Amino acid sequence: MSGVSLVGWYPVTWSGAKPFPAGPIRLNFACRGTLNDTPVQVGGGAQANYVNQEEGVKVTIPTEADFLICYSSTEGFVSYRDHEKGTWFIQELTRVLNEFGESKDFIQILTVVNKLVSERTMHLSGEKQMPCFLSRLTKKLCFPKKTIPLIY
Repeated sequence: MSGVSLVGWYPVTWSGAKPFPAGPIRLNFACRGTLNDTPVQVGGGAQANYVNQEEGVKVTIPTEADFLICYSSTEGFVSYRDHEKGTWFIQELTRVLNEFGESKDFIQILTVVNKLVSERTMHLSGEKQMPCFLSRLTKKLCFPKKTIPLIY
């Protein structure tokens, strides 16, 4: 078998009251290649010999596990920047982290950032920007609550 194996197209409806402006979102679930992934052991050094007590096997993960890659724009497109405030992406990421950093996981934060950046428009030309991210996380990525330092 070569190329991409298409499993199916599944129309998705928005949970909000408004319909999608560009039609329904479509999810595509497909294989992307023919290679097998050789796992790596969790940890290193002393942890390399970690054994799952229930199953008696060493714990491994895929070689590409636990990566999160964030792009300020879609491949091939530019990112916009205010000369005083910085890039749209970093402005919105900072804003959303400050507002929701303790209450949402990072994937939820990036989704809000995508929405906010996509709503911006270049004043004269009307051009847009769409950030994107690639998640290979195997767990939720959350930030701990801020602690107030004790002042003596």
